[in-house]
Amino acid sequence: MSLFSIEDRKKVMDYIISITENHEHIVALVAVGSGSYGFYDELSDLDFVIALDSDENMEIVMEYVRSQLYKCLDFIYYKKIPQRRLQVFLTDNFLEIDIGYGAYTRAAAIRRH
Repeated sequence: MSLFSIEDRKKVMDYIISITENHEHIVALVAVGSGSYGFYDELSDLDFVIALDSDENMEIVMEYVRSQLYKCLDFIYYKKIPQRRLQVFLTDNFLEIDIGYGAYTRAAAIRRH
């Protein structure tokens, strides 16, 4: 196994953008963590929050995102944490992808970046 490259991370980020931009229940995809203000090193992971049209559609969207990522990537770890509204993925080249979910009506920035 090899470690992911900056180009690998960019391809995955672009893919996540592409699968989320036209979904009927997804209002926005927001980069958080180091990706929100520029990656500081070549080992930075991908952190996102997906804003939904309503909490009722969270399970539908979580399953959609999981299925789309599994079509394109190979994973050595996956965990869904519904109580935290979070999915954690680890690709076979050790890129970590963390995706949080929440209804748009509850979206708010609590800190800078």
